[in-house]
Amino acid sequence: MLIAGERHIDDLREIAEDKALREAVGIKEIPSCSAVGDWIRRGGNTEGIRGVKKVIYETNRKALKIHETAEEVVWEYNKRAQMENIIKELKNGIGMESLPSGEFGGNAMWFSLGVLSYNIFILKRELILPDEYKTRTIDTIRWLFIEIGGKLVKHGRKLWLYLSTTAEKFNLLLHIRKKIMAFV
Repeated sequence: MLIAGERHIDDLREIAEDKALREAVGIKEIPSCSAVGDWIRRGGNTEGIRGVKKVIYETNRKALKIHETAEEVVWEYNKRAQMENIIKELKNGIGMESLPSGEFGGNAMWFSLGVLSYNIFILKRELILPDEYKTRTIDTIRWLFIEIGGKLVKHGRKLWLYLSTTAEKFNLLLHIRKKIMAFV
């Protein structure tokens, strides 16, 4: 949700109302916005934050283990001169410029989920996208690859996705999908 550009817990309503999207990704039900808000506030305790940190750590560890040049990824990610850009991407690209709760713990949990989303985006960009996209921002990648017009059609017990794009971009999307499927 955060990588796709949604900024607020209330944006879950859009996913809940989009039956085709939920069917395409295999999600039967979406919790209510208030239930997610309550979960974030409850998760804002020390144990909840530790849990998200563990997921972040494990995600990074597994990604680096399978990447041939893991050391290069870590070096690029940890460039100190880029810290301001990373903060800007967290705020503007992932939507961490506003926090959902008046409670410190809830906001800490939301921000931890934002950091996890950011890390997943960076890993996807570094491990899956072609070299010419590795310096692009979240907004640019979202515009190029996520915000493509399309139509989801159910035919013969299968879902078909028709995209409105060029043959070149379609072939690139197929290449990206193949690389993603290699991780599964």
